[in-house]
Order: sequence, then C-alpha cells, then structure tokens
Amino acid sequence: MSVAAIVMLWNAGGSRGVAKSSIKQIEEMVRPSLSLIPKDYLMRGDFSTLVLQNTGGVAKDVYIDITIADSGEKQLLFAPAIDKDHVVLLPREVTEARKTNGTIKVNVEMLDSHGRNYTEKLLVDFGKLTREGRNLAFVGSTMFTPSEPMKIRLIN
Repeated sequence: MSVAAIVMLWNAGGSRGVAKSSIKQIEEMVRPSLSLIPKDYLMRGDFSTLVLQNTGGVAKDVYIDITIADSGEKQLLFAPAIDKDHVVLLPREVTEARKTNGTIKVNVEMLDSHGRNYTEKLLVDFGKLTREGRNLAFVGSTMFTPSEPMKIRLIN
C-alpha cells in the first residue's frame, strides 16, 4: 500500500489501526536484510570466502567491520550502497579462522532508504561447529545444485 493510499484512508475516516499497520509494513519492506553466504568452495568441500548479501531493501552508507576474534585482526570496509540481491565480497579469507577454530564477526552499520539507522551483527564460530560435530552445508542457487549430496567437513 502506498503512502498516498494510507493518507486517503486516514482522511476518509479509515481506521487508525489500519494506517499504523500499513506504515509498519512499509518500514519492513524498505529494511535491509543482510546475511553471510559461503563462496568459493574448495576441492575438499570447504569454502574459503564469505560474501555479505542483502535480500531486503537498499542499504546506504554501509560501514562493515570484520573481526577475526582469536587474532584480533580487524578490517574496515565502506560501501556507498548495497541494493537488493547484491553482495559484498569480504576480502578476508576464512581459511585461517577455520583452521584455528576461530570466530569471524561481521558488524554492519547502515541506513535504509528513509535514512533510519540499522545494525546487523553476524558471526561464524568455527570452534562451536567443531565442538558440536556439525558439517558445513553446501549453499548455492537453484542454478547450481550438486548431483550428489555434498559432505562438507571442518578440517583441522
């Protein structure tokens, strides 16, 4: 529902509850939604790269802090905008964190298209995965699916 339609409902004596609910829906539609996606799978079934993907509304003025918890190493990135279904390649290779059962933390501060602030905190804890005996799942688009199930293991 457009903002004009909400105003018309309001002026025509429509329920304030309907207007508030519609405003909330609009706010959710423009909210960025970020996630970490594995990329660059290796022959042994592991992955070496992570990408930050936006599946929500456009994110503007995006500040990305990547921290490798065990080493304290930090990389700071900036992207003017990340549109819906676009990705940012995180330049930090995950191989070392995986080998040492480390943690990769990604903190993102951004604005939505209306200028509202959002913060996303994303993390991959390889130590926890190893302790729990969890295998890494293959993640890919429907354009590429392996013909046989892939077993992806953490290799120490």
